[in-house]
Amino acid sequence: MHTSKEQQQKSYKPHTITEYRKIKQDKYVELGKLQPDLLTPELIAKREKVQKMKDFAKNANSANRKQVSE
Repeated sequence: MHTSKEQQQKSYKPHTITEYRKIKQDKYVELGKLQPDLLTPELIAKREKVQKMKDFAKNANSANRKQVSE
């Protein structure tokens, strides 16, 4: 353990923002994004459920139209 601050050596050199920008001349680079996993069992089941609801609604709508037109 160090007893005074003079004995402690700095392991880094503080820089100003302009010095940092000179050292780090790279621009921001976007690496890309992860694609969604659309084939999970939960999503497949959810899509099937929505499709069943749409089919039922379509059939009910056509049956109601027939009943109203008679």
